[in-house]
Amino acid sequence: MRAIQKLGTGKAQLTDKVPIPSYGPNDLLLKPLYSGICTTDLHVLYHGMGREEFPLTMGHEVSAIVVGIGNNVDTYVGSDRKIKVGDRVTVEPLFPCEKCDPCLQGKMNLCSNMSHLGIFDEGAYADYVRVPSHRTHRLPDGVSDLAGTFIEPLSCAINFIDKSQMKPGNFVVILGGGSIGQLALQVALASGGKVILSEPVAKKRELALKLGAHAVIDPINDNLIERVKDLTDNKGADIIIECVGVPATVSQMLKIVKRGGRCVLAGAPVKPVEMDFLPLWYGEVELVAAHATAWQFPRAMTLIELGLVDVEAALEQIVPFTEAVRALEEAYKSNEIGKMVIKHN
Repeated sequence: MRAIQKLGTGKAQLTDKVPIPSYGPNDLLLKPLYSGICTTDLHVLYHGMGREEFPLTMGHEVSAIVVGIGNNVDTYVGSDRKIKVGDRVTVEPLFPCEKCDPCLQGKMNLCSNMSHLGIFDEGAYADYVRVPSHRTHRLPDGVSDLAGTFIEPLSCAINFIDKSQMKPGNFVVILGGGSIGQLALQVALASGGKVILSEPVAKKRELALKLGAHAVIDPINDNLIERVKDLTDNKGADIIIECVGVPATVSQMLKIVKRGGRCVLAGAPVKPVEMDFLPLWYGEVELVAAHATAWQFPRAMTLIELGLVDVEAALEQIVPFTEAVRALEEAYKSNEIGKMVIKHN
């Protein structure tokens, strides 16, 4: 079968010489329909995140069709719906051990022994992928194949808002207007927040305004600190959600949050960050992180079904599978590009 594989740092290839995965009694074999290109995939390819043995088939945001069912598999977890060949599904790509302390506390996203689709386990950038059956969700009829690809990042965005403990009427500043920032913006709006987005790329600021942002800030040409003060009656924002993970934006959080506010580190910092923590102490600011997803997939599907979130709003391009390596390179090299999705057929 075909697969997009990482061969080493910054090196990926399209090959047609990968065997179709075997699957166990508790697994499903899926045929992907669409796969998303996520910043995490770029961290895997270019920054050394994940498995150190190669080749590695990449990809973890996916909508797919069930083509094989393990002997012990019966129904979808949490329902009495039988799993059938031909079902459209999406996958929670983090595979917990279900035995460690975090797993036993229900915090599967903090598993001490986790595997992960496309990071440690063979991923979804392929003609077929094996997944544990209990990490799949059947796509509702009201969610398209394309929209199904966005359920994982939307679930991450919901986790960001959950971790923020946001209340209706709170001022929320989102740092970063990439696809995940735009999803976080929409979830915050649906939750009653007054949302400000900071983003240097003009077309991403324009998209945020179309989606309902109360204000946008160009952090290159505007004074971010003064603009946030002006927009929040000189108090600072109740909530900061950092969606980039670079030192500049991470260090900005404590400069624009109000005393007693809350900062959520949602982006993955791949470089060390220097911060002045005096404002954290002096203002009793809460600084938390949000990693992956924790039981948000059903809520994400409901938000799409109800039309409360437009998951395709930041979609820049649908690329054929044969051009996926090029798309990964372009996504890495340009901050201007929005969300790119791979079509498998």
